[in-house]
Amino acid sequence: MRGRYHKYVLAFLLSFITWQTIVHHARLTAAGLIATGVNWATVWALLALLGVGGLIGVGVAFVLSNGVNFLLQKFWAYQAHCSAAHGKQVAAYIALTGISFGLNEGLFALFSNAAHMNLFITQTLMTIILSLVGYFGTKYIFVFVR
Repeated sequence: MRGRYHKYVLAFLLSFITWQTIVHHARLTAAGLIATGVNWATVWALLALLGVGGLIGVGVAFVLSNGVNFLLQKFWAYQAHCSAAHGKQVAAYIALTGISFGLNEGLFALFSNAAHMNLFITQTLMTIILSLVGYFGTKYIFVFVR
């Protein structure tokens, strides 16, 4: 009797997977990867090439990459071109970004200054933690309307 219904459960779960959801999640992933690339490249350019201070450099990189991420998610991943909801979307995104920004600066100070980790390890840990915060934040705070 055990396992008897597995093919029905699997069929039910697979009914939620459509080509549209696959494309949507691929676009979300691509937007996140592009924003992460912008963040890392900006941190490297500001800290390694220009000698900008750590907290300022990661702060500027964070703001720039989140701007790129917002635009890619709104207009490409979610294709939310409706201007009526734009104000609410921006407000929700800024609230989530504000929380993430505080974490970004705090984690950088903790990992880089207090724990004396190198920049690559610090950025890797911050990317993982902030990606999880962003994922769960956008999952439970509906920023964009499809």
